[in-house]
Amino acid sequence: MSENFPPTSVSQWPPIRHRSSDIPPVTPARNPNQPSLILSRLDAAFPSPSDSPRTPLTDTKNIKRRRYQNGYEIRQQTPSYKPYTKQRTGRKRQHAIAFDDIQALQPQREITHQRWDELAHTAGILPENNTLRQFQVDCANLVLSRSQDVCVIAPTGQGKSMLWVLPLLIQRTGCSLVVTPYTSLGLEGQSRNLNMGLPSVFVHAGQKGTKLIGDIAGGRYRVIFACPEMLESPAFAEILHSTSFQACISGIYVDEAHLVNESASWRPAYTRIHLLRQVIGHRIPLIAISATLPSTYRRSLITHIGLHEDAILINLGNFRPELSTVVMYMEHEANSFKDLVFLLRHGVRKESIEKTIVYIDDLEMLTALLWSLQSRLVTLGLPPTLVDIHHAGLSSDHQEKSLKDFESGETRILLASEKIGAGINFSGVSQVIQYLIRGLTLVRWSQRHGRGARDPGSTAVGILLVEKKMQKEEGLSPEAPGNEDPGILELVQSTDCCQAVLDRHLENPPRPNSPASASRCCSNCYPSLRPAREHQWIMENPEANAKQTSARRKLPEQQVDEIYQQLIKWRQKIWRDEWMEKWPGYGPKSLVSDADLECVAKSATTIRSLDILQPLVHIAHWSQLGPPLFSAITIAVIDIVGEGEGTQSRGLGGGVGQRLEGVASGGEVESGPGKGSMGADVSREGTRATVARSAGKLQPWEHIITF
Repeated sequence: MSENFPPTSVSQWPPIRHRSSDIPPVTPARNPNQPSLILSRLDAAFPSPSDSPRTPLTDTKNIKRRRYQNGYEIRQQTPSYKPYTKQRTGRKRQHAIAFDDIQALQPQREITHQRWDELAHTAGILPENNTLRQFQVDCANLVLSRSQDVCVIAPTGQGKSMLWVLPLLIQRTGCSLVVTPYTSLGLEGQSRNLNMGLPSVFVHAGQKGTKLIGDIAGGRYRVIFACPEMLESPAFAEILHSTSFQACISGIYVDEAHLVNESASWRPAYTRIHLLRQVIGHRIPLIAISATLPSTYRRSLITHIGLHEDAILINLGNFRPELSTVVMYMEHEANSFKDLVFLLRHGVRKESIEKTIVYIDDLEMLTALLWSLQSRLVTLGLPPTLVDIHHAGLSSDHQEKSLKDFESGETRILLASEKIGAGINFSGVSQVIQYLIRGLTLVRWSQRHGRGARDPGSTAVGILLVEKKMQKEEGLSPEAPGNEDPGILELVQSTDCCQAVLDRHLENPPRPNSPASASRCCSNCYPSLRPAREHQWIMENPEANAKQTSARRKLPEQQVDEIYQQLIKWRQKIWRDEWMEKWPGYGPKSLVSDADLECVAKSATTIRSLDILQPLVHIAHWSQLGPPLFSAITIAVIDIVGEGEGTQSRGLGGGVGQRLEGVASGGEVESGPGKGSMGADVSREGTRATVARSAGKLQPWEHIITF
């Protein structure tokens, strides 16, 4: 839509509104024993266009190709109601909820750092031996003064969730309104605050009854969490239009505020938060919180959420010495997942699998990776439950269980989308992987990387697996990024220190040269951080290769079609005998698709083991269907191509060890517990049974199938 694009006559977008008066900013009192923070005016923190040759982290608009989020195509929807407006019905409009005994909060004087520590210890939200961080104290004092908005940038794991709790220790009748991006974060925040003894509630579609609305407006809850879509709904408007609720709001906190800019194109509710201030007024402070808010993103906060231009900026940056960045160029096709072989190496044990999050923004590829890794685990003799998947398209029960199992360690590898890209805390994560970077921004990657090393004293590696299209040789570069983010392109293409690239684009403040900053920063400085590629050595016999030449030749179309039709009959038979009653929702094509059988038929003479067959198909129940399919292929080749073509050098079972050399020449072959000889004049039925027995057992369908 044309109104979503900046007008061409404006040189800078979004436009910057100039201050109407020169009111000096309120500077909170600082403890002289604490290190000073970078505390500045938000409008003064924006670099002028002449300060930098190009705009970093430009908004990646792509109008030529489809846009996806959490694996689904993004389609902008218009709400059926006017945002931040109460529901109008045919009857007379009702008045907003009101309570006469609630007094409006008043500005208060600043409190010393020591006093804040005492209050936090008394409330039980801070361990006795700990002290609050300086930025937490500064922000709390600014909220108490009720004079200015605040923008807070602090690394992940630094206690930003304390910001909406601390002012309530002084404002006994106050409440904090927290705008959270995801349901999982809202539920986590509600649970965390309840454990601290702080009445909290997350308002969502399943929890927005009339009684709850009245309790919130009446001040029963101290912290209220809501997603931006719920915030602008008619149900929540009953709360926002309540003068009683407005009187007790301590502050409005936009958590993970970088998503305002990241999600503007597919979550328009974020672009309408500024309407909230038209309802509740500008006297209530607005606090934007994130670990990644460069100047481009901060400018969008002024336009979209109504952050004041003279807001105070507290910028600690997002540098974490415990995190290392690794850039790896992919050597194989993306859908083969061979570049992820280091996740599950040969001989790996359950306890040695690192706790890992793998992010993929394409839902279909994310699901395919789940099947691939589960099959790999079965091959290694490990339970397939060691890997799980989590995205917004799954049921709430599955999402809850997958996070619980990953947190407890029952799941070692979690495949995820942006659903858990920010804010979620996991313990023990030592590896974060981004598979494919097309459409990724540097801010989003930094947030995902921050899911690692959340335990004190731990470290984590963030691995970017870069597809060939995003490499410099393909024409994309930070100077000519096309539709991609120049920051992420410079990160993966630069030979300089990756941390220096992150500091420059994310505008991290300078750091003193201390032992804490001397970390194993990246693979450019420390190449040993890259996981070793796994290669397999294969010893070949030239004479055997000469015999296999005919088996590898391209089959005529007629023979391919005959093999395909025979495999169709096999699929129908095994479905009817083994799957139809146990799995009523499954059809024959749910076991093996027509496309997979066609691909197998074309390569039938080259499929000599399960390891060769597996990458050619997409079978969810590989352990049950892989071996019988391999046997069916072998028999089809013997029947149609000929025994000499189909049995030379074909090992069954993918490492089981049985061989079929000599089936056509009268040699001996392993067949069950004993050995038997089989001449060239053996019958077709005998050959079929021997082939099946050589794999260790006769498949059930082998007893009765006829072609």
